[in-house]
Amino acid sequence: MVHNWCNCVPNSANTELDAGAVLRTQKGMLQLITQAQSLAVCRIQSEARLNLCSPKEHNVDETAAKDNTNQTPSPQPSDNPNNNSDDNDNNKDKGKSSDDDKEEPAKKREGPFVDLGYSKYEGNVLESNIHEYLGIRYAKAPTGDLRWRAPEEPESTTGTLKAQEYAPYCPGVNDGLNSRIDEDCLFANVWTPANATSDSKLPVMVFFQSGGYIRNASPYVNGTQLISASNNNIIFVNFNYRVGMFGFLASKEVKEDGHLNAGLMDQRFLLNWIQKHIEEFGGDPEHVILHGESAGAGSVALQLVAYGGKDEGLFAGAIAESTFMPGLPNPDDLQYQFDRVVNATDCADADDTLKCLRGIKSTDLQAHNAKAPFDGRTYRSYFYWAPTTDGDMFPDLPSKLYEKGEFVKVPLLSGSCTNGMYLNPYSCYITNSILRGIQLCRQRRQLSPVHTLHAK
Repeated sequence: MVHNWCNCVPNSANTELDAGAVLRTQKGMLQLITQAQSLAVCRIQSEARLNLCSPKEHNVDETAAKDNTNQTPSPQPSDNPNNNSDDNDNNKDKGKSSDDDKEEPAKKREGPFVDLGYSKYEGNVLESNIHEYLGIRYAKAPTGDLRWRAPEEPESTTGTLKAQEYAPYCPGVNDGLNSRIDEDCLFANVWTPANATSDSKLPVMVFFQSGGYIRNASPYVNGTQLISASNNNIIFVNFNYRVGMFGFLASKEVKEDGHLNAGLMDQRFLLNWIQKHIEEFGGDPEHVILHGESAGAGSVALQLVAYGGKDEGLFAGAIAESTFMPGLPNPDDLQYQFDRVVNATDCADADDTLKCLRGIKSTDLQAHNAKAPFDGRTYRSYFYWAPTTDGDMFPDLPSKLYEKGEFVKVPLLSGSCTNGMYLNPYSCYITNSILRGIQLCRQRRQLSPVHTLHAK
């Protein structure tokens, strides 16, 4: 079955990701999966925009000591002097409510509670008949000897932890470590209808953050409005995964005594976590839909071909918007990145350089988690750190795996976001005038027809 998808992005002069388009696309994908039929062509007017990315404020009196740091969402840091995003994201707007969404913060009551076996959590009860769980640990802290290794099961805790504040997200390039950004960052957030039970079997939407594989660019994406738009009939999950040097450092040393593509392994681990625990939130582990934008969409595409397209039953469908997927070079071709970090630290003379790097404090190591020139180049690359063809998770180049049909056969919805400046098919930055480039982008009012790779 082949589907054409047109007119699914609003005509808007605003360069931010239009969450209304995301919302309608997600709803369309849910209909595609649940009914296995074609969707009508959709047209979203710009005045009907919804903002999914603005976090609600969470004023909580109590916090857990480590798993849930008391914090207030604030703009995502960026070293881009023009405040443009590295990856289809307006970093200057992170953690702020837009002019279109100025309602009062939702009030919360005591509870709800969820028992995951290894930990118990208390979330927020929102006025919109939605339960919200923020900062749920899904893996052990990837620090010390666990740096550049596959994620591990979280340790058990006693008592009830507060899941009422966003936990720290993962350090990206040029980020400063603080209460909002920490190497101990493998946390998930879950939104559920208030009446959901372990027998509800609701569809689950899992959002993969953008950020060019070099930062968590959208850690505060909020699922409240999406659930409301579904008439309280879905579960929404987003999560952090390792990025930059902490997620994608590659070398023969890491391959021999660690794991390449740690950030993508975090994603896979989260999907397995969902299979184990989502029923406790009212979700259906057999009806999980992946959704990502830019590097998040690239991550979705990579999960489809992971381990040669091995179908482990982790998801039933996927949405990929403005997919950004780098070249995935071999680890040997990225050895210079590892050597640069070693030579820039006190590990150059160590017998075991990787062990030495694992012993360095996060703050000291983060100083070298920066943009740098590719080997043989002089200018710094925005996307210096990226996944690699490791021979395990990716036995071949993703393009080759897709060509050979070695991918998970699920319905896929894919397209491009209007005004996605860096990754727009019409590169607006190559024109002599930025204003002229923006005008060209605005003239691109419709998506090109997009076809599913496979549909049941």
